[in-house]
Amino acid sequence: MSNKVENEVKSAAQIADDRRKEEERKKREAAAEREQIKKQAEAIACYYLRIGGVWYKKCIHPLTKQHVLERITAESIKQDYEGKLGAAILAAAPKYINKVNIPEHINYTESIKSPSDDLYYNTYCQLAYKPEPGGDFPHIRKLVGHIFGEQEEMGYDYLQLLYIYPVKKLPALLLVSKENATGKSTFCNFLSALFGDNAWELTPETFRSKFAAPWLGKLLVFIEETMLDDKKDYEKVKSLVTALSIPSESKGKDWYPVSTFVKFVFCSNNEACPVLLDNQDTRFWVRKVPPLTDKNPNEDFLEECKKEIPSFLEWLLHRQLSTAGTDRLWFTPEETRTEAWQKIVAGSRDSFERSLVNLLLDIMKAYKLDELRYSKTELNKIFKEAPQPSDSDRRKSSDIEIKEVMNRWGLKASAKTRYHKIYKFDKNGEKMPLSIIESRSSNIYVITRSLLENMND
Repeated sequence: MSNKVENEVKSAAQIADDRRKEEERKKREAAAEREQIKKQAEAIACYYLRIGGVWYKKCIHPLTKQHVLERITAESIKQDYEGKLGAAILAAAPKYINKVNIPEHINYTESIKSPSDDLYYNTYCQLAYKPEPGGDFPHIRKLVGHIFGEQEEMGYDYLQLLYIYPVKKLPALLLVSKENATGKSTFCNFLSALFGDNAWELTPETFRSKFAAPWLGKLLVFIEETMLDDKKDYEKVKSLVTALSIPSESKGKDWYPVSTFVKFVFCSNNEACPVLLDNQDTRFWVRKVPPLTDKNPNEDFLEECKKEIPSFLEWLLHRQLSTAGTDRLWFTPEETRTEAWQKIVAGSRDSFERSLVNLLLDIMKAYKLDELRYSKTELNKIFKEAPQPSDSDRRKSSDIEIKEVMNRWGLKASAKTRYHKIYKFDKNGEKMPLSIIESRSSNIYVITRSLLENMND
C-alpha cells in the first residue's frame, strides 16, 4: 500500500475516532446537564404539587405566618423557570388525586396512599419539633403547674392526648381570671409553638362566620376574647366539641361534610359568667388561673419553653396517663368540675331560675322536706302565687319556662302519678295546709334538696 493511501486510511480512522469522541463528549455533557437539571428540579419541586388537575405552590402567608397552598398554573411555572428546568419541575413535583386531613405527630407523612394506590395530600402539618431524649423542661413544668394547679397531672394528660392521640375528643378548655399577667396568653402561645400550623387563633367575628373551612381541620383553636355568652356561639361550640363531622363551606363553594377533631382553648377576664353553662354541661373544663408572682423580668419565658419542647415531647411519649379515659371527652364530668366551673354555672342562671331555686329551698325548709314533687303546671302556679319572686320573674314564669329549667337541671318528668302532696306558701309567705290532689294526667318532676343546694354552692 502506498504512503498516500495509507495516510488517507489513517486520516479516515482518525476522523471517525474524533467524531466518536465528540459524540461521547456531547452525550456526557447532555447527561450531566440532565442530571444537573434533575437535581435543580428536585430541589425546587418540593415547593410545588398538583392536586387533582390544579397546581399549587407552598407558601407562608405574610400576615398569619401559616403555611398555605396558593393556586398556580403549570404555564406560570414554566415561565418562571426557563428552558428545560420548568418542565423538569412539573415532572418531579408530586401529584395527588385529592386532599385529606389526617392528624399524626409521631409517624407523620405528607402522602397518604389509599387502598386503590392513589395518593392523597395530607393537609395536616408536620410538627417543627422532634422528641429528643436526655433533657429536662423546668419552664414547661412551671407553666403547666401554674395553669392547671391541683389538676396538674390532668394537664399533662391533656397535652399528652393532644400529641399522641390528636383525633381524641377533649373538652373545651376555658381559662378565666379577672387579673392580668396570669400566663393564659403564654400558655396559648406555647401550644401554638408546639403544634405549629395545626393551631389557629380566631376572633369572635371569624368564629361566627359561616366560612369555617380554614380552621375546621386544625387541632387547636384559640379565642382570647371569649364571646360564649351569646347562645348561638355557645351552641356552636357544644356541637363542635363532640361532633365527628360538620358541614363546611368555603367562599364560592357549596357546603360539604368534613371530619373534625378541633379542640378549643378560650381565655376570659370574666370569672362569673363568660359562658352560659348549665349544671349538666360536661363540654367545658374551667380553670381559674392565678396571677404570676415570681416572673423573672430578665427572662423570655416563652422562648425558654420552646427550647425545652423536644425534651418535653420525649417525656410525653413514655409517660403513663393518670386518667382512664372512660368518657366520650376522655375526662369524666367529675374530673373536670372545678370551683371555677361551679361559679360560672351559678352565674349563668337568670333571675327567674335563681328565684325558683330559692323558693323551693324555702318550701323544703318550712316543711322540713328533702324532696318535692310537682308537675310543671303546678310549679308554675305555686311560683306565681308566692310572694318571694319579683313581678318580672312571675311574669316570666310559664309551663314552657318551667320545663326548660327542669331540662337544664337534668330532670325528666316521671311516669304519670295519681296522687301527690302539694306544698306551697300563701300570699304572706306562710305555710299552707297540705292539699292532696288527684293527678291522673300529670307527669311529676322529683326535685331533691341536694340538687338545689349544689346549685347554690
